[in-house]
Amino acid sequence: MIVDQPNGDRQIGGKLTMIASPDLRPTPLTPEEYLAWEAKQEICHEYIDGEILAMTGSSIPHDDLGINLLGVLLPHIKSRGCRLNMSDVKVQAKGGDRYFYPDLVISCHPQDLSATQWIQHPKVIIEVLSPSTANYDRSRKLRYYRQIPNLQEYLLINTDQILVEVYQRQTADIWVYCDYGSDEIFHVPSLEFDCSVNEIYENINLEILPEESDINKDISLFHQSRQKKNRMYSMNLANTLIDLAYQPCCKV
Repeated sequence: MIVDQPNGDRQIGGKLTMIASPDLRPTPLTPEEYLAWEAKQEICHEYIDGEILAMTGSSIPHDDLGINLLGVLLPHIKSRGCRLNMSDVKVQAKGGDRYFYPDLVISCHPQDLSATQWIQHPKVIIEVLSPSTANYDRSRKLRYYRQIPNLQEYLLINTDQILVEVYQRQTADIWVYCDYGSDEIFHVPSLEFDCSVNEIYENINLEILPEESDINKDISLFHQSRQKKNRMYSMNLANTLIDLAYQPCCKV
């Protein structure tokens, strides 16, 4: 994937592209302008407070993980009378000022069950990480998603290592974080859903990064050095991720 930066530079890899080409509609746009403009485009574009982000092609591991997730989730979601959609369906947030294209979104809200344009009340959002967008999905996008009132869990599925990360809402302002590796079972409480991490990563060829960034090295070292893989970090909505307070995580 090519990322066009505002200064004209381009970044290779991932699935997120900042719109900067002179032949494309410049930002900022109003929500109404964005919806009218995007309806004529060949690819999907997220919209965040006037800023446009183009969604481009993904890697084979990214796509395979999405398919595996769909396979294990869909029977359970249908049995609960909910709906599951993949990356071509919008999630509307902040009263129409933000539109996202998560890799998978699950909603059980009556209004969403009959929706034809976008999901407004997601219960669970899942993003399959790309190397160039992992930091964005863990920070800025996490902050945006936490502001969606109905959202109960936000899952991150890594493509360069066997790791499932689960952010779970406890109160309006407090979220907790748990991560799960090989041979572990992760839990999505709002759906009463348990799944083996190994099942998600079955037959997946993990991505090989050409050069690991310092921050990804730090994340890997953190996970490798823990005595227990399953920990919980209590997070206040008003704080940044750096201010996480560590607490023991009770595994279901």
